[in-house]
Parts: sequence; C-alpha cells; structure tokens
Amino acid sequence: MTRSNPRTRRLRLQAAVVLAVAVAAGQQAFAQQAHAPLSVWQGSAANTDEAIALHNQGYAYARLGYYLPAIQAYDAALALAPNWASLYANRAMAYRQIGEPEKALGDVRRSIEIDPAMGRKWQEWMTELGFYAGTIDGVVGPQTNEALARWAGLPATAAQPAASR
Repeated sequence: MTRSNPRTRRLRLQAAVVLAVAVAAGQQAFAQQAHAPLSVWQGSAANTDEAIALHNQGYAYARLGYYLPAIQAYDAALALAPNWASLYANRAMAYRQIGEPEKALGDVRRSIEIDPAMGRKWQEWMTELGFYAGTIDGVVGPQTNEALARWAGLPATAAQPAASR
C-alpha cells in the first residue's frame, strides 16, 4: 500500500468531515431529492487517490445541498481523471440543481460517451425518478433522450445530439 501525499490526505479528511456532517444532519438520499447517486467510493484503478478524494468531497457537498462547491470539486477531479464517467454523471446532477440544464445534459452525454454502460444506468435512474417508462436496455434512443431532456429541464428535442436533429 502506497502512502498518499499530504494534499490527498487533507482532501480525504475534508470529504469525510463533509459527509459526516451530512449524515449527522439527517440528509435524505439523493434519489429522494430528484437525484440518483453514484457510490462515494466508486472509481477505477486509473483514477488517482487525489481524484477519488475530490470526487468524494464533491459527493459529500452535493449531499448537503452545496452544489457549487460540489461542482468545483468535480471539476478538479476531472482535471486529474478526465475519462471517469461517473464524475460527469454526478456533476450533471449538481448542474441540474443549480439550474444549468444545458451543462447537465452535456455531462450526461459525456458520461455515456466515455462509458456506454452509463446509458443503462441513466435509464434506471430516469425510471426511478418517473421520467422514463421505456425498456431498460442501455440503448440511448429517442425515448431515453426525451427523458433525459425532461429531467434536465429542457425541451425534449434538446436531448437529441446535433447530428440526429
């Protein structure tokens, strides 16, 4: 096991404190606040300790409803791990909460572009939240795009990639 640098340890501690405050405050799950969270500890071997710590910090801030600091943490994590699909998904959820639907939908698209399996996850989340009633098959077609646009707060046509409009 390698030792992490002081910055990474500090970020982990900050994330743990923010998450502990969220738990102590009795915050409801994201799904009950029109969110569908990804695990705080999710990541791949390609992600650095610092990127994981920043992801966890962003997640903790979002759980508390502090979406701008969450977005800042996700931005910093993406600078270190630009191909981490769940970071884009979590940032999309934060963008939605601050009224940035275009950015939210852009991050949804990017998460699916990086990891096509995210298409199925988004279908599952949209079903849980009442935006999607189609087949959960991972195929991101017109019905999924319309559900994602409605979730983001945009007209259904906004979810269609430019090439298919």
